[in-house]
Amino acid sequence: MMTDRSAGWRFGCVEWGCAVAVLFVAVILLLPLILAHDTGPRQPSCLTHVRLLSLGMLMYAQDWDERLPHVQSWAPALKPYLRASQSPGEIALYRCPQDMRFSHDRGDQVPTVASYAMVPRWSLQPLGPQDHLETMLLLYEIGPAGPAYRHNRGIQVGLGDGHAKWVARGELPLRRILTGEYRPTTKGGRAR
Repeated sequence: MMTDRSAGWRFGCVEWGCAVAVLFVAVILLLPLILAHDTGPRQPSCLTHVRLLSLGMLMYAQDWDERLPHVQSWAPALKPYLRASQSPGEIALYRCPQDMRFSHDRGDQVPTVASYAMVPRWSLQPLGPQDHLETMLLLYEIGPAGPAYRHNRGIQVGLGDGHAKWVARGELPLRRILTGEYRPTTKGGRAR
């Protein structure tokens, strides 16, 4: 007895093409969502880096008559104050995991390209009164063209009291970063 193969369900070339096209469109639509979701797990480690670097600056200031390091040499100046300076993770501390810039650094030195920058206003300046430290912006994330808003349209900043926090892009305008003041703005643009 012969069986009729044409009676069963089979995919032809047109059906296979349609299935591949639907999968392709689904991948194209979902890929940006998948890539955007990837920044979340890296944000806490970046915030930890900023906090440790801010604390290193405060320890530096304690040893140097309450003065902060020079803006052009702050990274090497902090090396003795960072616990990671004795381990291979030293360079990782100066870089945000989300920063994709490339540098040709040797593994035993402070990197020439860091993901963070010191606010120029505080170069070799004294820390000032203790009630002022929570509004004193010491460090911020930097990219090739200025402040880098890498994490959910926000920036990680280090404050003079040793805290680090994430700030939305609209809350901290560039002029406040350059003056070293952290006073969050409201939606209307005025300082709180």
